[in-house]
Amino acid sequence: MKNPHQDGFDATTHQVDEVVALVAGRPIPSFEADLQSIGIDSIAMLDILALLEERFDILLNETSAKDFRTIQDISRIVKELVRAR
Repeated sequence: MKNPHQDGFDATTHQVDEVVALVAGRPIPSFEADLQSIGIDSIAMLDILALLEERFDILLNETSAKDFRTIQDISRIVKELVRAR
């Protein structure tokens, strides 16, 4: 189980985790969990992208979302886009 204060991950990763958990309807077991194995399909991923775009004021490319396998993958791209603003 993740401990948000001692896991070594940053605030962006935790916010991505919150969005994914909201869409999944349950807590995500780890930041490394395979999103497909926890029930995130292409429709759910579109919901995740829309929520992240709103939360971080960024534009995510739906094509690159095909490469998102874990929360860490998503977080890495979100951080890059936030820095590029």
